[in-house]
Amino acid sequence: MIREIQLRYQDPTGTERVLRLAGEVRNQQDGIALAAQTEPIAGGRITYTRVENLGDRPHRLGWLGFELDTGLDAAAPARFFKHGYQSWSAS
Repeated sequence: MIREIQLRYQDPTGTERVLRLAGEVRNQQDGIALAAQTEPIAGGRITYTRVENLGDRPHRLGWLGFELDTGLDAAAPARFFKHGYQSWSAS
């Protein structure tokens, strides 16, 4: 279960901003919208996330992260799959 989705970005003035999505389906600030939809699939769930610029000025996206419950001990080593391949980077 996803606890929170967090988007870090710079607004058009270069100011660092954070947009959080926790419990909602959609949230927006400074002309940026963040939306997520989770659907059940065989053996688990899949979450589709969308970032949208609602304005006419560019924003610089820096980072998008998911805080989630894995059911694993927090000290246990874990690996995640990205696009069907195991990610060996720090996840």
